[in-house]
Amino acid sequence: MRSALIFGLLLSASVPVHATTFGSGVVDAGALVMLDLPFIEGRPGPASIAGDGTINTSSSATLANGIYTASSFANVAATWDSADSGHFTIDWGWNVATGGSGLLTFVETDAAFPDPNWSYTFTASGNGFFDFNYSVVGFGDVFGLGPIFGNGDINGRSYGGDRNDPSGSGSFSLALLDGQTYTVGFFNNGFSSNNDGFNAVGHALARFDWQINYSDIAGPPVPEPGSWAMMMAGLGLVGVATRRANRRRAAAAA
Repeated sequence: MRSALIFGLLLSASVPVHATTFGSGVVDAGALVMLDLPFIEGRPGPASIAGDGTINTSSSATLANGIYTASSFANVAATWDSADSGHFTIDWGWNVATGGSGLLTFVETDAAFPDPNWSYTFTASGNGFFDFNYSVVGFGDVFGLGPIFGNGDINGRSYGGDRNDPSGSGSFSLALLDGQTYTVGFFNNGFSSNNDGFNAVGHALARFDWQINYSDIAGPPVPEPGSWAMMMAGLGLVGVATRRANRRRAAAAA
């Protein structure tokens, strides 16, 4: 049993150990409201992190014209459990009461664009995948809130529903190459407008759970000559132990 354990440890020593290099994690948010041409923008500025931890940011904008009001908001919270896994949420929406007012009304939940609401820059330490699961749920008046969109190395993809309803769920994988640096990001794209105003109260909540998984696409590394010698010695120990066990069984049977 001891020899088999030694041999198993020798084999496991040839399996590569991966350590993703953490570049930076960033969250950003912005909101904008335009009511009868004047506009107000709320953007606190991005928050960043260079290692494991949690960061968040929130923004909101509100304008009033007499009894008519319009507001929009965006909140982002993100956690890096390690350089290889984490999760984040984006909550965005509006509260508008200007219908039939004759006022130009425009609300936007991502005045931070083109900067993403969440992004992560890292360097892969092996071949593998950036995998994530996502869930987007809309509440109330969701027309115009739209789904979540990819940014950086996953630019052009959308996650969730559509402009009518952002709700949806699923998963996606980005292939990684050893030694390459990647930036992945996501942003919301909610906006709505009407020259005669409109009434709408709604928001959407998206959650993404992500993980970096490495796989030896090209096969396990070839052991060095010294490692081969150790492995052969381990095999020899296993053979000796097996022969001794067989002799003991034969003697006991006689």
